[in-house]
Amino acid sequence: MRPETLQALKNHKWESPPPILRFDDTLKKHTTFRIGGRVPLFAFVEHQDTLLECLDSLNGEEPFIIGKGSNLLCSDRDFSRPIFRLTGEFERIHIEDNSIEAGGGASITQLLRRATQAGIGGFEFLAGVPGTVGGAVMNNSGPRMNSILERTESIVAYHWKEKKFVVFSPSDFAWGYRFCSLRGQALVITSVRLKGYFRPKSDIEAEIHRILEYRRLTQPLNAAC
Repeated sequence: MRPETLQALKNHKWESPPPILRFDDTLKKHTTFRIGGRVPLFAFVEHQDTLLECLDSLNGEEPFIIGKGSNLLCSDRDFSRPIFRLTGEFERIHIEDNSIEAGGGASITQLLRRATQAGIGGFEFLAGVPGTVGGAVMNNSGPRMNSILERTESIVAYHWKEKKFVVFSPSDFAWGYRFCSLRGQALVITSVRLKGYFRPKSDIEAEIHRILEYRRLTQPLNAAC
């Protein structure tokens, strides 16, 4: 990250609600493996207007967007790009009938909890999956027989190079087992609309319990992983 860009951000007069900026931070504080070198800037962005202002303030430098820091294997060497995490309004979840609109920064755990409370099935396979909705979509999280993009109706993302919002449906791009062709593009997923189906809450809870028990027996859940 260019020194002049860093200095400009330190002195920036924010028109939108200011983000939480941590200069000269370390990635190991933000990854589930507890590894990762120093980063010039780690920004917690809570509002859409703030996100756009942050991206404009980078003057063309590319950010790296992370969720909860899972599924990231980071070097202990210094990382040159600024890192953003979406919080605040990007963590909101709204349910209407059997549709769920979740912010890109919403946690998978909270999504599953809210769906269960509303008696909406179809997301049980996400039990025990860490991270955020945006990250899950970018990686098409899920086992071989199920994946989050199978439950996705639409995706809203901001293209930071073209400086515009774009809307995708899963038919607009390639995806497969733990693969999504949106990954690596200049996109920040801000919200996702998902579709489930009504199911008795007791059946949802039983399926979640079965999946979590299987994970407990087969995966090192108490280890940094």
